[in-house]
Amino acid sequence: MGFRSQWRKLSPKLQKEALWSVPLAMFIMVSAIGIIFGFNGLKPILKEYGVYASSCKPGEAQPCDHQTLKLNFILEFTTGILNTSAFFVGIFADVLGPRVSTTTGSIMWFTGCLMFYVFLESPLQFLLPYGYATIAVGGVLLYLTIMSLNGRYPLIAE
Repeated sequence: MGFRSQWRKLSPKLQKEALWSVPLAMFIMVSAIGIIFGFNGLKPILKEYGVYASSCKPGEAQPCDHQTLKLNFILEFTTGILNTSAFFVGIFADVLGPRVSTTTGSIMWFTGCLMFYVFLESPLQFLLPYGYATIAVGGVLLYLTIMSLNGRYPLIAE
């Protein structure tokens, strides 16, 4: 049985829902997880903003080695938190279900983005890794709950 014949078996309401939910899920996955794995694209922007520039010695060319090491620490810390929390996030998503997981992930992702924005241009730049890690854990919660869209449309998923 082909895709078209399976698609026709869906009610018009489910067809309409599938047409907007799949692109929306793809956008959420890219924006929630892509920000973490796209850190190399974000690093030049952070250097341009002068993040951790105060760690360079006076008269030293920027970006200095110490600044680059601190920026790399953000990614290393976040990756460690992400890998460590993945198991617990999966249990959380299984126990509480997709609605609570998505809501919690959205709140964590938004809070992480807000923390990252606030700490970016404040004297609290040492807290940037925590904001970035909050974005990562919230993104994993969103990713895991959205990844199961195939159960939503069982006729197409066969």
